[in-house]
Amino acid sequence: MPMYPQYQNLDITKYFTSWGFYTLGYIQRHRPDIELVPIRFKNYNAHLEAHDKVNYDWIAVAIEQALTQGKTVGLLPEDEHMSPANTQLVSIINRFADKSVYWLTQFDHVAQHIYYRWHGIRCRMIELPWCLLNDCLTYYRVRREAVPNARSRHNFLCMVNNPEMHKMQLLTELHRTGLDRYGRLTLSRRTPGFEFCKINGHTPYSDVPEGCSVIGACTLIDNVWVSKNVENFLYIEQTYNHIPLIINAETTIGQFMNTEKSIWPVLLGHLFLVWGRSGTMAWIQKFYDIDIESFANTEYDSVRDNILQQQATRSLQKLLTNNQALIQNATDIKHQLQPDLQAARWTFGRNMYNFFVEQLKQIA
Repeated sequence: MPMYPQYQNLDITKYFTSWGFYTLGYIQRHRPDIELVPIRFKNYNAHLEAHDKVNYDWIAVAIEQALTQGKTVGLLPEDEHMSPANTQLVSIINRFADKSVYWLTQFDHVAQHIYYRWHGIRCRMIELPWCLLNDCLTYYRVRREAVPNARSRHNFLCMVNNPEMHKMQLLTELHRTGLDRYGRLTLSRRTPGFEFCKINGHTPYSDVPEGCSVIGACTLIDNVWVSKNVENFLYIEQTYNHIPLIINAETTIGQFMNTEKSIWPVLLGHLFLVWGRSGTMAWIQKFYDIDIESFANTEYDSVRDNILQQQATRSLQKLLTNNQALIQNATDIKHQLQPDLQAARWTFGRNMYNFFVEQLKQIA
């Protein structure tokens, strides 16, 4: 039976970085019976092995070889952008539906059902948050005590780097409702019609070494390989630690996995409202020791609609309407919860690690 270290005895940097991630090296050390087969659907994130993204016959060969060797197969869809549906890939995977072949997704069970089951994938599927766990554990290793800033006149921070439509919708609604006067709204570049936003001079995810991915090992800090995500966490922590509440738009409002936008406010000890697919805040709560309802109304997180844009509009309106008191009084609320917020930032990664291990134990 595989043995996994207790969290208090874990040093993630003692593992090699497999495809840019300590957590994948962890799997390969503690579960040598699992043959990881990375899959990419797009042409970025080049740290994973290059493979044919048009003809997926090679996957059948890789699976058959591993099964012949008596191994369990872990299919690793690193970017998870399987859109449009790839019928060839799905038909190959489904040939092994009754074998020890697992689709190791970072989607939770709700997103799995809506997204991957819609594609018709019938092999065993298990949630394994290896990417975000890697960010948590490496951030803990390189974090430095933030220099305390003066008490902020801003109650919240809302930053947008890539100007996708739903993110700009969030900025627009904050401005339209007049809530922007309580916070700081930033964009990475000047945009007509958004003069009410400040320009964030820091450009995250730049200077990516050739052959690396922004979400994998990019930069060596204190002898720890960290992602561009973690680099950005460190910048935000030093620059905006005085702002109590973070209002983040996730990467997408469609069915997808939670990304770094869901975890950095927790890791940095802030109050937070994260707006994305339905269930975004529920996913955070799974690893968070504070009852989020103790400071935020999360009714918006359960809004579902047949039309995505209608869902987005309804959930965003609920987010802003039901959380006006938090947005207007975040400084005082954070002061009251400060000891709990500080404790929860450290236990978040522990809880995710324990979940990660329990999920690995389910892979037979």
